[in-house]
Amino acid sequence: MDHLRDLRLYEAERTLEYFPRSGRILEIGAGSGWQSKMFSDLGYDVSAIDVETSQYLGQKVFPVETYDGAKIPFSEKSFDVVFSSNVLEHITDVERFQQEIARVLAPGGFAVHVLPTASWRLWSDLTYYSALPGRAFRRLKRLSAFRRAAFWRDVEEETRPESTDLYEFGEFVAAGDIPYEPAPALQQRMLRRLRLLRRLGAPTHGEKGNALSEIYYFSRYRWKPLFERAGFSVVGCHPNKLFYTGYSLFGDALPISARRRISSVLGSSCLIYVVKPV
Repeated sequence: MDHLRDLRLYEAERTLEYFPRSGRILEIGAGSGWQSKMFSDLGYDVSAIDVETSQYLGQKVFPVETYDGAKIPFSEKSFDVVFSSNVLEHITDVERFQQEIARVLAPGGFAVHVLPTASWRLWSDLTYYSALPGRAFRRLKRLSAFRRAAFWRDVEEETRPESTDLYEFGEFVAAGDIPYEPAPALQQRMLRRLRLLRRLGAPTHGEKGNALSEIYYFSRYRWKPLFERAGFSVVGCHPNKLFYTGYSLFGDALPISARRRISSVLGSSCLIYVVKPV
């Protein structure tokens, strides 16, 4: 989480040159509020929202209001800037959601969206296989410390792991502090699913496409026309000048300064879109 926070704060700092000197900001998908707090500390009047299912709300460092993910809970013309970071790709009807953003923008206001790039998707695909064995080994190793099969029969009945994502189920298990061992049948089922996922390739990240087609869906060739169809003019599209993948390879061992240099060769992980209602 510290590594992710450092990446997000750096990305937020990169967007500041596109912000007005003062004003009211709304952050959509604020999570724990790292970026909102940074903006607030700089003197901006900041509001932050996220869906109640966000995994980061339990670590809030700034007041983040929950909403339904579709209707922004503020009146018209309320904000000078609407900001999002790695959020729009997770919104199902993202084109219609632009209307909500336009509704809450004050006259002369604009939106700043940080979005993953085709480069990020490509490198995440390529590093998926190198990251997978270590992740699987760590989870199965932690599972082996659990002792009682009866508990796992109850878990299997209640959660139906065959219909849940392997990684989400693994996180549920690893996050617990229950001294039980999974039933052998459940262990075998999880291992079979792991092998199947490995053959199929990397999981998707956003709401549209798959791990391969997201190379297009995360590119400017998809986002620019989408913003324009939704009634926005794209007035800026800038690289964040930072390299990372979806699997945090090397983590803090690869500092921000090194990731900046690498981005000049391997590409930036995000683009910063500055858009204004037409």
